[in-house]
Amino acid sequence: MKSFQWLILLFFYGSTNLLMGQAPVEYFFTDQVVCVNDTVRLPLQTRDFINVRNFQSSVRWNANSLVFHSIEGIHPVLANNFLTNMDSIENGGLGYFWLDNSAGVPLVLVDSSVLFILKFTMTDLAETAEVGFGEMPTLTETVVENDGNPIQVSSTQISALISKNEVMAEAAIQSATTSNNGTINLTVTDGEAPFNFLWNNGATTEDIDNLTPDNYSVTITDVLDCTASFDYVVDMSTATEIDLNNYLKISPNPTHDYLSIHFISTNENSFYQYKIYDLRGNLISQKNNIQTSSTQKVNLKNHPSGLYFLKIKTNKKSQTFKIIKK
Repeated sequence: MKSFQWLILLFFYGSTNLLMGQAPVEYFFTDQVVCVNDTVRLPLQTRDFINVRNFQSSVRWNANSLVFHSIEGIHPVLANNFLTNMDSIENGGLGYFWLDNSAGVPLVLVDSSVLFILKFTMTDLAETAEVGFGEMPTLTETVVENDGNPIQVSSTQISALISKNEVMAEAAIQSATTSNNGTINLTVTDGEAPFNFLWNNGATTEDIDNLTPDNYSVTITDVLDCTASFDYVVDMSTATEIDLNNYLKISPNPTHDYLSIHFISTNENSFYQYKIYDLRGNLISQKNNIQTSSTQKVNLKNHPSGLYFLKIKTNKKSQTFKIIKK
């Protein structure tokens, strides 16, 4: 009986020694930070992939956080005998299997070789998502050639955390009280510093000043090359103590084609802006930073007959006038 026990122990330790030169095969994903709306391209890589005859496992993810698109970039030496099981894709699961059915040399891949690439997009509500492997205990098998014999060896699997990076900003806007003293003070609230700024007026600083009343937009790019664009309006500072009817003339009203805006007095105003809306509230015409000393003509010729609203804004007053187009 003792001889039999020693025989079992000798067989166990002898088998272990056969595997001592074979490190555990490692399969790993690498953490990623992705920009909003970017496609996640997640490579499955390996280390200590030596004398392999076959392997199989599965990948798991939260289907509420990641939407699977495809598997691509399968390593050329695997392509002919690589199989996938996509029955559980909608629930966040994908199985894969490779078998070397040749009589050649067992497969050896250099460390960090990519076995295949998974493509996802993150859902709008997800901020992070983990991509891991199969069931617990992990359903993974790796078979290697060991002195002519196929032997299953242990493997290590490392999950990845995918994080969404979104550039966000807030702005404090100072309306213009003269023709060019508006300001936009920008504060980036999310993203990875440092940031680059490009405004539609050519400025590349975070904050801009000496602004005329107008529409402004900025594109912000962070260190991860994620971008976002924001639109702002520098308006005119207004007060309500005057009636613009006393300072301007709008004629003819009704009109068939053109409408003239003429300031009778420019003592209270040096510049203004106008906007014209149709009955549905659609903006059909606008112009900014108009000198009150000039007569402004507005072309309504190509618009249908009906009632329109002309909004005029100066540094003292904002007022709306009804305009009839015949």
